[in-house]
Amino acid sequence: MQMPQGMTWQTILPIAVFVVAMGALFWWTVVRPEKGRSRQHMELVANLKPGDKVVTAGGLHGTIVTVRERTVEIEVTSKVVLTFDKYAVRKKQ
Repeated sequence: MQMPQGMTWQTILPIAVFVVAMGALFWWTVVRPEKGRSRQHMELVANLKPGDKVVTAGGLHGTIVTVRERTVEIEVTSKVVLTFDKYAVRKKQ
């Protein structure tokens, strides 16, 4: 491999190490924690059942009445039942 004039392996190596280190730092601080949060949310969605008190992504609080394949029905107040996609549930209370 022919290098431009003035470039040697001694000048390229620190730059390459820096780029690899920044990529590893990015993965460690951004990608890895997001995978964990995603896994936790998938477990939460898989374990939803009637009677669970939940909070949706929009901040709506309620109790699950019915769980279907892709949706849940949440009672937010007496006789007011709303249908949400399961993935809109963000946490249990």
